[in-house]
Amino acid sequence: MSKNLDTRNLDTRNLDTHKKLTQAFRARDWAAAALPFSPDVVFVDHPRGEVIKGVEGVVEHSRRAAVAFSDVHVEEERFYDAGDHTIAVFEGRGVNDGELIPGVPPTHRPMRMTICEILHYDADGRVVGGEYFYDALSQLAQLGLIEPPTAP
Repeated sequence: MSKNLDTRNLDTRNLDTHKKLTQAFRARDWAAAALPFSPDVVFVDHPRGEVIKGVEGVVEHSRRAAVAFSDVHVEEERFYDAGDHTIAVFEGRGVNDGELIPGVPPTHRPMRMTICEILHYDADGRVVGGEYFYDALSQLAQLGLIEPPTAP
């Protein structure tokens, strides 16, 4: 005998927080983007092997993406609620017209990539951790910074 799950009382605040962070990025509202983070938040940008610590560091990481691609926009986002984690999968698109890699001038080429962002929340709903996953090899090839790999 199966019962239907009553979803009327499920706590969706973490999912709502993740959606609000995406909206803050779209609006380049860095003050709003900082609000849900715990002071000791830690993010990992896996393709870069970069560990980002603290609210200022996490917000600056997002701000740098907006500087490197001033027209960057998020499309086709899908959000998933996993209790004390949420997952966003989205397409990031833009033209590289600012510094992406220190010392490398902008390529002025368009780029499109799928990004997976996972956020971890504490019991009070603050973001205490996060992870980014994306195809950095494809990103660099689209920008003309490396030759696309070929099949052997």
